[in-house]
Amino acid sequence: MKKSVFFVLIMAIAVSLSSQVIKETVPVVKPDYLQKSKRQSTIAYATGIPGCLLFSVGGIMSMSQFAAGFGGGPPYDASKVRTGDALMIAGGGLLLIGFPFQLAARKNKKRAMTMSIKTEAIQQFQKERFLTSRVPSLALKISL
Repeated sequence: MKKSVFFVLIMAIAVSLSSQVIKETVPVVKPDYLQKSKRQSTIAYATGIPGCLLFSVGGIMSMSQFAAGFGGGPPYDASKVRTGDALMIAGGGLLLIGFPFQLAARKNKKRAMTMSIKTEAIQQFQKERFLTSRVPSLALKISL
């Protein structure tokens, strides 16, 4: 039994050492950056809008002593019921989550606008004459 377990372990190690992961490097182009920006912007709005609403409702509830209307008997303590504060904390957390996504979306959209693929005409020397041919090229705008 020990020999068979040892043999299986050695075979598993040998197979895992000789395996390769082949990655094809695909250049990132303008549509990829635009799609990434759109997804990040959607996440930012999906967390930011409910965050604003929760923060606002929580602030209103906290300032208006909303919990004081829930008189519940002798063990009731108004200082323990903090619904408005909890909603404000949850809304603030959602806003903090959405803010980096909005910044990243803006950055990716800016990257997509500065990079594009164009076909450029270039002069090539072939057989004692110049020929004009079109070559795809990456255009990158650098603002100083």
